[in-house]
Amino acid sequence: MRGVLSVVLAAALAVGTAISATGAPATTPRRGGELVISMFEDADRLDPTFGGTAGGRQIFFNMCESLYDLSADGTIVPRLAAEMPRFSADGLQATIRLRRGVRFNDGTPFDAQAVKISLDRHRTLPGSRRAGELSAVTEVTVVDPLAVRLTLSRPLAPLVATLSDRAGMIMSPTQLERLGENFATNPVCVGPFSFVERVIGDRIVLERSRHYYDARTVYLDRVVFRPIPDENVRTLNLRSGDLHVVDRLAASDFAGVQRDERLRVQTVTSNGYVPISINIGNASGIGQPPGRVDSPMTNPLLREAFEWAIDRDRLNRFVFAGRQLPGCNPIAPVNAFYPKDLRCPGRNVARARELVQRAGVPTPITVELTVPNSPVMIRMGELIQAMTRDAGFALQVRPIEAATGLAANTAGRFQMSVTPWSGRVDPDGNLYAFHHSRGADNYGNAQDPEIDTLLDRQRTETSVEARKRLIAEIVEKIRARRNVIYLYHQNLFVAHSARVLGFEMYADGMPRLRGAGFAP
Repeated sequence: MRGVLSVVLAAALAVGTAISATGAPATTPRRGGELVISMFEDADRLDPTFGGTAGGRQIFFNMCESLYDLSADGTIVPRLAAEMPRFSADGLQATIRLRRGVRFNDGTPFDAQAVKISLDRHRTLPGSRRAGELSAVTEVTVVDPLAVRLTLSRPLAPLVATLSDRAGMIMSPTQLERLGENFATNPVCVGPFSFVERVIGDRIVLERSRHYYDARTVYLDRVVFRPIPDENVRTLNLRSGDLHVVDRLAASDFAGVQRDERLRVQTVTSNGYVPISINIGNASGIGQPPGRVDSPMTNPLLREAFEWAIDRDRLNRFVFAGRQLPGCNPIAPVNAFYPKDLRCPGRNVARARELVQRAGVPTPITVELTVPNSPVMIRMGELIQAMTRDAGFALQVRPIEAATGLAANTAGRFQMSVTPWSGRVDPDGNLYAFHHSRGADNYGNAQDPEIDTLLDRQRTETSVEARKRLIAEIVEKIRARRNVIYLYHQNLFVAHSARVLGFEMYADGMPRLRGAGFAP
């Protein structure tokens, strides 16, 4: 039992310290008003079971609370749960007590049966993106009206971290019964704000919930989320007053916004990272048997050559004004599980050319790289294009909208793709889905039984130090496979009007608006 709890606590503390975007407000916000906040990408389906974009998470975190949540200092704390789970001695059962007096935003009482319905939906509904995260859960039992018991096939180190995100979000059983798989058209959960409307590509509107259990902490009447992928447009709208909060400020705009007395800006060190995912076997969609892909990058020598041609430090200087953290693995340096001995390769064009020659393919090697449709990501793609040209690649950079790109990557309609990930507090959330043969985000359909075994083992390992060693081994093997080439860990830059108080963003990169409002 102590071993299971120690690994859970280690996961909870893995993130390090998150930074509030404003710090403690000098005064309490006034009640009322409409806040307009940007989204760096639009959401996909507003359904926690199926959602796969960071844009969707931004909405969920303000209207769909989870059983657990991340706190400002980076630890995991109860949210809809009343306390941390109680594990059996063998780690195969976890009993979760629930918060009293809670209602969903449609007035439906929140209870253990509602939790069972949502968790069973997450883990068993065909097409669920949460199924892999909850694969060790074999049964959810109602113990009493305010307690559920999760039965596991094996101890699961990242369980609490998993339940602090979409896999732990609980949906109104009334709305699920009414809408079923169309839940995303009018989602209802527990949260400080409730869904009002969505106009795809233009806005998502939430309003203060009449049923929220902690309504005294909610100040705003309405929140309008506006998807604006262009960083320059976001900054212009902030300066003009059309936006009150910019969720992602371009690094190049940081200094200028910081000098503006009407605005506030902060850096949030996150668990997020930006990689290039490479299609090596996804011929007909994630979850399908690997097949032949029409891409030169199925050749491991060319994937290695491509990485040797990239200068991560130069990318950081020229695209991000030196404000990001160059890196070559999915675990952030602020995380306790970061492999301490890891050294990233520098640029070596001669080595890259040698590998291209060994591959025996004619040059230039034509390959397409899709990138998120924003000026910064396009600029990064173009710099990578110039770098890899020196090694014999003819990279074609194609911008693509976030939800469209996610659908294309999932279906296997890509060769290489920049796939930003907002990061998770437990390293499993940055590894398993992307690298396990059955992973929901294994875009390239990479298959390796040895890596699968290691990924499964680290999930059940109850010794923190032993789990660190397993994760370091996994990182070494996925770096050698190069189905994903990592570029940098994300520092996030948040800006807002000086009139906005109580706005917070933690290391998960998600804005928290529960306590936000306008100055009196």
